[in-house]
Amino acid sequence: MKKKLPKLKSDKDAEEFVENVDLTEYDLSGGKNVHFEFQKKDKAVTLRIPEGLLKEVKKQQHRKKSLISVSFA
Repeated sequence: MKKKLPKLKSDKDAEEFVENVDLTEYDLSGGKNVHFEFQKKDKAVTLRIPEGLLKEVKKQQHRKKSLISVSFA
């Protein structure tokens, strides 16, 4: 049986933990995917699409927690 991950109080604690243990001994099944954006957004795109399509895009965006920003004009 794999070990449970400990509660870590800071990034420094997490860095030390990862450096000093064999992570294959721990249960990592509860992990979540995380997305990071590193590039600055300096341009915007405006599209004219049918309202039904926009509503579907917004539903998909909400369901997937997409990084794409959709708004009504």
